[in-house]
Order: sequence, then structure tokens, then C-alpha cells
Amino acid sequence: MVRLKHQTVDVRSSPQEGADVVGKARGGEKLSKTGDAGGWAKVRLRDGTTGWIVKTFIDDFSEF
Repeated sequence: MVRLKHQTVDVRSSPQEGADVVGKARGGEKLSKTGDAGGWAKVRLRDGTTGWIVKTFIDDFSEF
């Protein structure tokens, strides 16, 4: 489980800044983390959409 630290963040189709935006995550929202790739976390939004967010934008509770 991760929580978004910023107000609104783009969720991307792949772990790179130029990738297509597949959704938006809102500040304080809790997301399911399903993977990692370098400085990116793969997450599942509440509507079931999956995508990638830069790790510095989240608090990662799955690592504690």
C-alpha cells in the first residue's frame, strides 16, 4: 500500500516521463503497489487502472 504525497500526479503507461498518461492520482489517495522499476512504482488506482508513478511522490508502506 502506498499513499500519494502530492496534490495530483499523472499516472503513466510505462516507467518514463514521456509515457502516455493513463490516469491521475489525488493527494492522500491510497493506492495498491504492484511493482517497481528503478525510481518508479507500478500502482493500481481505485478504478482498476494500472500505471506508473515516480517513487518520490509516494509514501511506501509496503517497505516497513
